[in-house]
Amino acid sequence: MESIDFASTAAPAPEGALERTHRRRTAAMAQPLMAERVGAPLRAVLVEAGEWRRVPAGQALFEQGEHCETMWLLLEGSVCLGHHDSQGEWRQLRLADAGEWMGCAACWLRESHNLRAVAAVDVLAVGMSRSQIDAWATEDPAAWRAAMESVVEALAELQLQQTRQAVRRESLDALGRVSEWLLDMSRRQGGTVRFIQRKKYVASQLAITPETFSRCLRQLEEEGCIGGSGYELQILAPDRLRQRARPRRGAGA
Repeated sequence: MESIDFASTAAPAPEGALERTHRRRTAAMAQPLMAERVGAPLRAVLVEAGEWRRVPAGQALFEQGEHCETMWLLLEGSVCLGHHDSQGEWRQLRLADAGEWMGCAACWLRESHNLRAVAAVDVLAVGMSRSQIDAWATEDPAAWRAAMESVVEALAELQLQQTRQAVRRESLDALGRVSEWLLDMSRRQGGTVRFIQRKKYVASQLAITPETFSRCLRQLEEEGCIGGSGYELQILAPDRLRQRARPRRGAGA
C-alpha cells in the first residue's frame, strides 16, 4: 500500500453535498454501519439531511484553519489527525477509526479547525451542520437532546481513553511505545499491522525520532516479536510485546 505524503498543505477541491438521489443511495448502503454507531433518531436525520462524503486516501476531510460548519461521523476507513508545524513538517497526533466523531468542538463553538484530517485509506463519512443541529433542536427537542447526549458520551469516552493512553505512554521508553503501538494496530487491523502512513509520521505520533522507531522495529524483529517487511508486519509474539509495553519506572523516550 502506498504511503501518504502529508507535507502538502494544498486543500482538495471541495466536494459539497452529493446529489439527493446519490446521497440516499449511499445512506441506504451505510445503514448497517450506522446502526452500530448511532441511535435511531440521529440516524434518521443523517440519512435524510446529512452530508455524505467519500474521501480518497491522501485527501483531507477538513483542513487546519478552515472554518468549521459541520461535525463528522467516520463510518468507514481511518483518518490521520495532525497539524503542520512552523517548518511545514507534519505532526501527527493520532489515528481516528470508524465510529468516531470529529470536528464537534469547532462546530459547536463556531470556530476553525485546529487540526487537519487526512484520509489514511478511502473514507466514508457523514456530516451534520450546525444549522441542521439548531433546526432539529427547535423541531424535536427531546430527540435532539437524546442524540446529543449520545454524541457527548462518545466524545467523553474517547477523551478519557486518549488521556489514559497519553499518561501511560509517558511512562514507557521508546521500545515500550513502539510495542504498545504495534499491539494497538494489531487489534484494529486483525493481527497484521499495515502501515497506512509513513513511518516517520508514526514516530511523530509516538514522540520519538524516525531513526529510533526503525531501530525499535529491528530489535523487535530480532527478538522474534514481529516479522514481515516493508509496510506490512505480522505479530508473532504478542505476549512478549505486552511485556515490553509495561510501564517502567524512570524510563524515558
